[in-house]
Amino acid sequence: MNKNQTINYLRQLKSYGQQYHDDLELYDTTKAPIIRTKISNIDELNDSISNCYLCELHKQSKHSYMPPQNTGAAIMFINDFATNHSDPFLGQSGKMLENICQNVLKLDKTQVYITNIIRCPIVDGTAITTAQIDMCSHNLQREIDMIKPKVIVCFENKISTRLNLKLDNTKLILTHSPSYLLRNPSQKQKTMDDMKKVYAILTER
Repeated sequence: MNKNQTINYLRQLKSYGQQYHDDLELYDTTKAPIIRTKISNIDELNDSISNCYLCELHKQSKHSYMPPQNTGAAIMFINDFATNHSDPFLGQSGKMLENICQNVLKLDKTQVYITNIIRCPIVDGTAITTAQIDMCSHNLQREIDMIKPKVIVCFENKISTRLNLKLDNTKLILTHSPSYLLRNPSQKQKTMDDMKKVYAILTER
């Protein structure tokens, strides 16, 4: 980790409430912007993530931001990592997710919030380290705390199984991702059963 990355990391820790030192001004101002020292809303969090250079993944990322979404959503979907397009409903897996929302959850796609554990798009074959997951999971935890969804649907993949979240008054459902179902159609029924559980949580009084 170079000097700029180290300072960014310390600034990020400070935004989570860590107290370690007065503000540092040793970074090179000709480089990309550093992470915000204070984050109070989703737009600021996304802006901070877009300017994150804490690990090598940013080098293969065209963007790491998320498009505007329904921050008042009662449900949050969590994918493993981002793709190189900003619309999560594109492609075959995106269409399947949209169908699940409409036909099982009885929700329009604008009524859900979708995020990723790793915000940088991953090139096939890229090995994700525990340290990288830990750095990104701090952002995810802050995102959950801001959105306060009633239920979280986390797609079980290699990265999500190494995730540790603190959830207050939020129920967590683990299930197969649409991309997994496209490769393994025989598992669709399990996911449909899981989504029925989600629907029951969303509609309970």
